[in-house]
Amino acid sequence: MGRMTQVLDLTKEQQSRIDAIVEDERSKTEPLRQRMNENREQLRKMADAESFDEAAVRALATKKAELGAELMVERARAHNRIQAELTPEQRELSQKIRPLMQDGRRGKGRFWQGECYSRRADCWRTAVQ
Repeated sequence: MGRMTQVLDLTKEQQSRIDAIVEDERSKTEPLRQRMNENREQLRKMADAESFDEAAVRALATKKAELGAELMVERARAHNRIQAELTPEQRELSQKIRPLMQDGRRGKGRFWQGECYSRRADCWRTAVQ
């Protein structure tokens, strides 16, 4: 949120409300993430077991998919709530820079078509214009 705060030029009030939304989402999803981790560990143990129980693995895989769906719903809900806190101009800018921010998470660095290699907010604003 740090970079987004700068790029979108959020007010203190917006920052406060968005921080509350993020914290609420984190507290709601923590039990789901914990169950996902437990599920993943159980699947590993089943894969390493001497005998393979396909029905049990399928049941765990189904549960993992359900947990994943719940996490996606919670994230989408939080995103929607955050978008509601933004002005129309901020929402538009957010939509433009979102793919750029995601590229950084995929290991592509902070490049945008070879033009932007900076964490500065003005660089990101320039990149989407």
